[in-house]
Amino acid sequence: MNNSKKIGLIGLGDLGYPIAYNLMKSGYCVIGYDIDSEKLDRFVSDGGNRSENIPELVGHNDIILTLLPSSDLFVSVANEYLIPNARAGQLFIEIGTTVPNDIKDVAEKLKLKSANLLDAPVSGGTEGAKKAKLKMFVGGDQHIYEMTFQVLSDIAGPETIVYCGSHGSGQAMKGVNQLIMGLQSAACLEILSFAVHTGLDLELIGQVFPENSNKQIVSMAEKITAGHGNEIGVKFRELPYYIRQAHELGYELPITKQVYEFCDKGERVVVDDHREAPSFWNELLKKVKEQ
Repeated sequence: MNNSKKIGLIGLGDLGYPIAYNLMKSGYCVIGYDIDSEKLDRFVSDGGNRSENIPELVGHNDIILTLLPSSDLFVSVANEYLIPNARAGQLFIEIGTTVPNDIKDVAEKLKLKSANLLDAPVSGGTEGAKKAKLKMFVGGDQHIYEMTFQVLSDIAGPETIVYCGSHGSGQAMKGVNQLIMGLQSAACLEILSFAVHTGLDLELIGQVFPENSNKQIVSMAEKITAGHGNEIGVKFRELPYYIRQAHELGYELPITKQVYEFCDKGERVVVDDHREAPSFWNELLKKVKEQ
C-alpha cells in the first residue's frame, strides 16, 4: 500500500457515491467505476476520476473499495475481475453486505495472490454515509485493519468502527445487526396485525403502552395509522444471506426462514434498494382480510 491517498471504488450508488465524495473531501484521489454511465458522469462532474472498466481500476490502485448491491454480484465481480488482476500487497475492502462464507472464499483466493481483503460492511444508510457517521463492522487480518484504520475512519467515523475478528466476521456482525432490525420489526408488525384483526384502534397503542421499552411498536403503530405500514421493512432482501450461511454451517434459522418465506410469496408492492419487493405488513393484512 504505497499510495494510501489513491483509492479505486467500484459502485457509485446510494452508499458508494457519498463515501467516494467524502473521501475526496478528505484529500484522497478517488478513481470510480460504475456500470451506470450516468452515475459515473455525475461523479466526474463533482471532481472524481473515472475508470472505464474494472481491470483498469484494479491495475492502477493499491486500495480497492467495493460497494455492490448483492453478495452474488460481489462474488461474480471478485472471481471475474478482482482476483485475476490482483497483485502482491494490494488491499480490497468490501463495504457492501455479503454472505460471510463468500467473503472467506474470496479472501482465500486473494491470499494466493499475496493480496489482502477486509470485510467492512456498514449500517446507517445514505444519510450516515453523507455525514461519514456509520457503524462499521470489520473482519480480516488485524494488522491490515490497523494499517487501514485512517481510511476506514474517513468513511465511517473513528468512534463507530468495531474490529470483529477474522475474515467474514465483519459480515457476520452485520448479519446480527440486520437480523436484530428485521426480526424485531417483524415481531412488532405481527403484534399490530393481531390488534387490527381483533378490531383495535392502533392510535390507542401509544396510550396503553407508553413505556420506553415499547417505543418501536408505538412508532410503528403511528406509521401504520398514517398509511405507511407497507414501508416498514424486515430486511427481506438480505434474509436469504443468513439462511444460506446457517445452512452451510449445518444449522437452521427457523424464525428468519419463516419470515422470509411468508413475505416472499407476496406481491411486490414496495421498492427496496431500487428493486421491487414484498411488504410484510401487506401480507399480514391480506391474511386478515381473507379471514
